[in-house]
Amino acid sequence: MQATSTRPTASAEQRALVSSLYDVATHARRFQEGDPVDTGAVRLLYLVQAMGPARPSTVATAARLDLSTVSRHLRELEDHGYVRRSPDPEDGRAARFEVTAEGESAVRQVLDNRVAALAPVLDRWNPDDRDTLARLLRRLADDLAAEHCGTRPTPGDPA
Repeated sequence: MQATSTRPTASAEQRALVSSLYDVATHARRFQEGDPVDTGAVRLLYLVQAMGPARPSTVATAARLDLSTVSRHLRELEDHGYVRRSPDPEDGRAARFEVTAEGESAVRQVLDNRVAALAPVLDRWNPDDRDTLARLLRRLADDLAAEHCGTRPTPGDPA
């Protein structure tokens, strides 16, 4: 028996948008050279920076990852001095993690690496087009976070 989906069929426009986003993400993976943080951990470091002191379970929910994966990455980030652990004031048995100055520097370096990789292309674009792209991508990211996480787990303007 074949399962049927309750999702509407995607339009050609929707497929083109998702395909474009996929292509951008694929190319962006090539920009990791020189990053001070492992690829898997950089997203978590960025989230912890955006969220402020947070429990691993909260980070895992925002990242949509398994708690054991997030805990492992947070331990690695702590070992490298990028985050610090402190007792949760609401529950002394639990811990919260926050980004250190070294962690903030690492996030800046990662973002700078991405800017350096994108700049040769985007510098050829009209400034209004760059502004429009930035505004619409921020809107998409915020709307996706609100829809799927019930929160906005990323900072308003990481650039």
